[in-house]
Amino acid sequence: MKEISDLNELKKIELDIMKKVHLFCNKNNITYFLCYGTLLGAIRHNGFIPWDDDIDIFMPMEDYDRFCKEFPKFQDNLNLQLVNSSTKIYYGRTMSKVINNNTVLIENDFKHDDPIGVFIDIWPLSGLPNSNAKRNIYIVLHDFLFKLYCATIYKLKCDSLKHALAIVFGNIIPRKLILCILERLDNKFSYKASKY
Repeated sequence: MKEISDLNELKKIELDIMKKVHLFCNKNNITYFLCYGTLLGAIRHNGFIPWDDDIDIFMPMEDYDRFCKEFPKFQDNLNLQLVNSSTKIYYGRTMSKVINNNTVLIENDFKHDDPIGVFIDIWPLSGLPNSNAKRNIYIVLHDFLFKLYCATIYKLKCDSLKHALAIVFGNIIPRKLILCILERLDNKFSYKASKY
């Protein structure tokens, strides 16, 4: 397999994945939004931010669930593969990726080698509680669990007490358990039925 050494070559592969995902979503009436640097790049640069190396999209939780259920039926014809915590190839993260099957990607910032290729990220968007107090509790709990989870997957530098605690607890509590709790929390409030 040829090594990709040029950022533009990587972006070309990612853009090809995104075009196929876009066509699939349009055909199946699945809503998605560009997000993070991908959105900024589209607005400010008519494409990628020059130094950005990935594509990120949001999907409302209901559309995300439908995408995760329907896309695998068509992925082989597209030479792509959906990976997440529920797929045959286990990708233990809080979102999904659509990967190009003809590539292999090594991510040096992670503790675990996941058998994936060049990808785009698909982030689920869920709702929040209507009550201000419940919403604040939800956000604090979610943020805490997400930091714990990140401590189990990233090679973090122990440069603060918060990082040190996350690393200690992240190594005590099993990664799959933290991910399971996060996913349940994410599915608690419908995106389409929520005010926030």
